[in-house]
Formats: sequence, structure tokens, C-alpha cells
Amino acid sequence: MDRNPLCVRVPSLAGHRVGITADRRAEEQGELLRRMGAEVLHGPVLRTLPLGDEGPMRQATDELLAHRPTITILSTGIGLRSWVGAAETWGTADELVEVLGSTRVLARGPKAFAAAVQLGLQVWHQEPSERLCSLVDHLVQFPLAGERIALQLHGNESPEIVATLEAAGATVVTVAAYQWVAPEDEAPARRLVREAIDGQLTAVTFTSPSAVESTCRIADGEGVLTALRAAFRTRVTVACVGPVT
Repeated sequence: MDRNPLCVRVPSLAGHRVGITADRRAEEQGELLRRMGAEVLHGPVLRTLPLGDEGPMRQATDELLAHRPTITILSTGIGLRSWVGAAETWGTADELVEVLGSTRVLARGPKAFAAAVQLGLQVWHQEPSERLCSLVDHLVQFPLAGERIALQLHGNESPEIVATLEAAGATVVTVAAYQWVAPEDEAPARRLVREAIDGQLTAVTFTSPSAVESTCRIADGEGVLTALRAAFRTRVTVACVGPVT
């Protein structure tokens, strides 16, 4: 018996077949599972579409640099990094980081928190539930009349979040660095759904709520949503990253 307290025995996944629904960093996830002995089926149910360096993201950035926010809400680490990366191409990254650093910064979860700290931003509040709506519920407990909020979105529009903040008296400027859209080829995702239903998968992994929603959309389009739900309730393990997913 190994008495080294630092030695952790990782269970083998040999003989198990795991479906991966993610697009971004899917190869990294797959490699980790293969190292544990699993066979991997990749069926991305959505894709991350960068919104580019121009257009609405630059307009929002220019507006925030011209009229500084007092509060910054960071939804995702990749969104913040993409935003600052785009600002580097415009020659305004240092100014953007300085402006954000002068605000009260709120992070939705640990990834957004880590990205903020990496940029030298001091995070005023990290939401323990990782839910954007809960973060906003916390924020609206404070007087927001006259506050100007930079809201970095997390792949989807959040009109209800904007409406809540505006109803509390704040002005909101949204910044979208990317969005989630349907995969260009849905055949691998349809195969993943079929194999889950047919009992050929031990587990399916999800890394975002949008991936869950997209999987259900694809299954519904195939007329097998009820069968997929039954498989997930009985013989297929659903593995999720974080409480929101």
C-alpha cells in the first residue's frame, strides 16, 4: 500500500466510451480522458464564433474609453482575454486595462476571476454560485443610480440582465467578444446522440449550459429527445463542469 499522501490513485476508465460535446478545448479534454483509458467520441454540439476585431466590440470599447465605467462585470475568462487581445490590435489594450482597473470588478466564476487577476485587476466580488443572475442580484442590493456598467457577455445576449441593471438606475454597455452558434457540420453531434441512446456511451460531458441546450435541440430535430432524456436518466452518466451547467 502506498503511504505517500501526495499519491492519488486515479480510477481507470478502461472499457468506457465517453462522448464530448464541447468545441473549445475539446482535444485537451479528450486527451485527459484517453490517458485514463477511455475511448472518446467527439461530437461538438456548438462552436465558438469570434466576433472579430471590428464592429460592435470595438464600438463598445471606444465608448467605454471615452466615457469610463464605474463597474465591470466579467462573465468569462476567454471573453476577457479575447477583448483585451482585440484591444491590443487597436493599440488601446493598456488604456482598456487601466480603465477596467479603476472600476469595481465583479467576476461570475473562477475563470473570469483568474483572467482578471492575470491582468492585474482587483476583483471586488466573485460570485460563488457562478450564475450571472445571482451576481446581478448581489449587485442590485447596492445603489446603482448613475452607475455606468461594462458588461462582458458570455456567448449569448442577456437582455434580462441588462433590463435588471437598467431598472436599478445603471447605464449598461455590453461587450461581446464571441458567440455560440450551431456547428457547421452536425453529423458528429447526431452520432453522439444516437450512440448515447443506443447504450454505446458510458458518459457524456458538458462544459456550458448552451451545450446542453444545443444537444437537446439536435436530439429534438432528430425526433429522439425523449429517448435521449431517458438514456441520461438511466444508463448514461451526465458529467458537467460547474453548477451552472
